[in-house]
Amino acid sequence: MDREAGQGLGEGRKGVEYIDYRCYPMRDYTDMPEYLIKGLEMAKCDYILVIGRPTMAPGAGLRGYKEVTTKKERLLAPCIAVYDHPGMLEEFEDDGYSWIEMYIGDAFMLDVSEMKSKEDYKTVLTKKGKRNYTQKMKKFNQEKNVEYELVDWVGSEENIDRVWPLYAATGEKNGFTVLTKEDFYKYHRSVPNQKVAYIWDVTDGPEKKKLMSFCTAFVWKDILHPMWCGTDYENPLNRSCATYFIILYNYVHYAIEQPNINWVDLGASQRATKTSMGFKPQPCSAYFRCKNSFMQMVVEYSMEKYYDAEKCIADP
Repeated sequence: MDREAGQGLGEGRKGVEYIDYRCYPMRDYTDMPEYLIKGLEMAKCDYILVIGRPTMAPGAGLRGYKEVTTKKERLLAPCIAVYDHPGMLEEFEDDGYSWIEMYIGDAFMLDVSEMKSKEDYKTVLTKKGKRNYTQKMKKFNQEKNVEYELVDWVGSEENIDRVWPLYAATGEKNGFTVLTKEDFYKYHRSVPNQKVAYIWDVTDGPEKKKLMSFCTAFVWKDILHPMWCGTDYENPLNRSCATYFIILYNYVHYAIEQPNINWVDLGASQRATKTSMGFKPQPCSAYFRCKNSFMQMVVEYSMEKYYDAEKCIADP
C-alpha cells in the first residue's frame, strides 16, 4: 500500500489521515484465502481506501469524497469505499464510475446538544441504565486508590509508549487490534484536537501511580469521538471500578460542558452496552466505487464471499 499516495499530480494532502480517510488492509477485514491475499499484496492491490470517520460513520460522504483525498490516492487505490447514510445513490452521479451500496451496520451516537448537566444525561437512560450509572459512578468516586484525569493529548514518544502496551493487550484479549503498532504511533503523533482520559492506580501514592486504563479521543466538527482504549486487565481495580464505563461516562460529561460539541460518537459494535448508556443507532452504508462492470462484479462477489461483518461489528 502506498503510504505516500497523497503526494504528486499537483495536489497536496487534503483530509486528515485516520480521521477523514485511511487505507484498510484486506488481510484484516476479509476472510480471503492466504494465496489470494499474497497475490493481492504482490500486485499492491491488498487494501481499500476508506473515506469516512474511523467509527464507521459518514464523513465527507459521496458528495465530498474527492475533497478530502488527492487524485493520486484515488487513482492508485484498487478499491474505494465511502461511508455515508443509506440510500444516497438515488440522487448521486459520478461520471465514469458505477457505485455499489452495502449496508454495514450502525454507529452509536448520543445527542448532547440540549443537555446542560449530568441530570439531563440521566433522563435518556433506561431505569436499569440509570441504576448502573449511579452505582458505577458512586463506587468509583468512593474508591481512594484510583484517580481519573482528562487532559489534552500530547503526541510525544513518552506518552505513546505509555499507552501502547495497554492498547495492544486489550486487542490481544479481544482477538482483534484495529491499528498496527506503526499506525497507532502515527495516529497519535499526527491527529489534531485529541484528548486523553487516564485512570490511575494510586495505591502506592501519587508519586508511584500506575496507568490502569486510558482512552484517546478527538473532536471532528461538533462531534466527540472516544476512540482507542486500553486496560491493564491484571489489575483487579479495573473490574471493581468499571474503568471502561467510567471513562465513557466522563467523556459524556465533558461533551455536555463544551458548547462546541453536540454529539458523542462511540462507533459500531457492543450494541447492548452502548444503548444501555443512552446511545442511539445511526444506520451506515459503505459505497464502493467501480470503474467498470467487471470491477463491479468482482467487488460484489468478493464482499459476498469473503467479507464477514461480524468480524468487524461483533454485536453480542
